[in-house]
Amino acid sequence: MVGGGLAGMTCAFSIADQGHEVHLVEKESDLGGIARKIHYTLEGFDVQAYLRDLVRKVYQHPLIHVYTEATITEASGYIGSFVTRVKSERGVTEIKHGAAVIAIGADVYKPTEYLYGEDDRVLTHLELEERIAQGDERVINSQSLVMIQCIGCRNEDRNYCSRICLQPVHQKRFKTERAQPPDGYHHPLSRYENLWFQRGLLPGGLG
Repeated sequence: MVGGGLAGMTCAFSIADQGHEVHLVEKESDLGGIARKIHYTLEGFDVQAYLRDLVRKVYQHPLIHVYTEATITEASGYIGSFVTRVKSERGVTEIKHGAAVIAIGADVYKPTEYLYGEDDRVLTHLELEERIAQGDERVINSQSLVMIQCIGCRNEDRNYCSRICLQPVHQKRFKTERAQPPDGYHHPLSRYENLWFQRGLLPGGLG
């Protein structure tokens, strides 16, 4: 199992519970992936509590072997008979296995637009969520928040929708309880309580 995020751990635990030995390989020092930066869902579910419980179950399962700070240095073989060499905090390990599951997750886009990295008030959704979770009064007590969607996508390089943005917008609105409806044109299908979206025009005529 390559990848120790939520998907990788869930899959590893499921396979191990069916009686198969699993080798879980994670490049970071801790399991959890991007989920370590997510604190709640729109429904109020405690992601960190769920993550801690899953990590505990993975480490305690007798059929799951965890390799952190790991790098795959060599892979060979064929379906049903693979050999993979892994360098990790355990040293170098040669793993013989019949199948491989790749659950390496996704990279977070780091904006180059809208003064990100130049003005500390400009944050990504994950950074904003972290500030809220830490009780940052500058965020919690703010009179207004502007959330700009579709940054880095729906353009010539990435002409698609990430499909995950709207729910985080509502999450942040519920947590701050301060979002104010702006003046101007409001798309009626995007109105949710007192959170409003202003329709804009994106590069390439997409809007």
